[in-house]
Amino acid sequence: MQDNETQIDIAPSSRGIVNETVLKEVLKESSRVVEVRIAQFRVALALLLLVFSFQLHTEHTHHQDWNFRMASVVVSIAALVFSIFVIRTRQNSNSLSTLRLTMCSIGLDATLCVLPVSIYHTSDIDSQAGPLLNQPVVFAIYFLVIASGLRFRRVAILGVLVNSSIILFLMFTEASQHHSELLSSASTLALQQHFLLLVCSVLLAWLISSHTKVTTLKAAQAALKATTDALTGAYNRHYLTERLEELFQNQDDSLHLLMIDVDHFKSVNDKFGHLVGDRVLIGIARCLQQTLRPTDLLARFGGEECCVVLPDLDDILAITISERLRKAIQNEDMDGHSVTVSIGLSKRAPKDTISALLDRADRGLYRAKELGRNQVQTEWPNKLQTPSQAPQ
Repeated sequence: MQDNETQIDIAPSSRGIVNETVLKEVLKESSRVVEVRIAQFRVALALLLLVFSFQLHTEHTHHQDWNFRMASVVVSIAALVFSIFVIRTRQNSNSLSTLRLTMCSIGLDATLCVLPVSIYHTSDIDSQAGPLLNQPVVFAIYFLVIASGLRFRRVAILGVLVNSSIILFLMFTEASQHHSELLSSASTLALQQHFLLLVCSVLLAWLISSHTKVTTLKAAQAALKATTDALTGAYNRHYLTERLEELFQNQDDSLHLLMIDVDHFKSVNDKFGHLVGDRVLIGIARCLQQTLRPTDLLARFGGEECCVVLPDLDDILAITISERLRKAIQNEDMDGHSVTVSIGLSKRAPKDTISALLDRADRGLYRAKELGRNQVQTEWPNKLQTPSQAPQ
């Protein structure tokens, strides 16, 4: 559930590298938390609807419409299953579309709230002025109107409109059923109270949505500062270590690491100044990011060195991508300057450690420097034979 208007104020050098990824993750996690909390409420609402359905069936066996009763039972069970699924899979829901999940949630909530009204209309229950508007389900809908504000703007508006429409429909139905009593104080007071409550609920949902947006933006800004390099906008060394720790938990997947260093970078700083050197580093980071796959990770390791993590590739493809990165930087105009990079490439071995992987990639980089720079050198674990080089 992303707000298209959401923006984060960060340094211009950081835009377009990892800020969008971090923002999406923060928004997605916040949305999941909201859906879990609403799902917990939906469990209670579905259980109450089940009790309500069976109670009416018991007390009004000859007057209850079986179709509506069975529909309420089916929808209640579906709501229970869906809610339990959302609650149990919160930590493992990366593959789920949060927007689709929210749409299903709003539609299910609306159906869940309409059914008691349908049961009420198909049952022979003696009523006084305004009993429908005093049903507990109506206040559940009010709760859902307010809870919609916890979602982000685009979906929050949809939730508010759907649930508010249900309440307005109930008020219209109530007025139609008691047309002859519209002038009575009880009926008029019930309609006025619920209309006022609806307006207040919508206003509160809007305030909550605005507060949610501001809070999430602050969380995203904090996440950006904690995970990104302030100059280049690439991930920082701390995030690189955390990501490698996650990837190392699955030893079956292939994993390659590139250590990249700018050739003769000190001479660029000495000759043109550190501001030009900073712009060169920013240009290199952008060039690398544009060449990499979405699943790859770029991080600044320190100084003019950066690392690239390549998951799920064989050796030949890893070499191919390394050469592609080297050539892309060589052919790119970096703030009016032409620069090259040396690259050390290694891969994870069984029972490997992060430090060992980094050390091998660093040895490959050092050898590339010794052999003349502007090249890729591989350093495989356990003295394994280097595969045939990829096509140049």
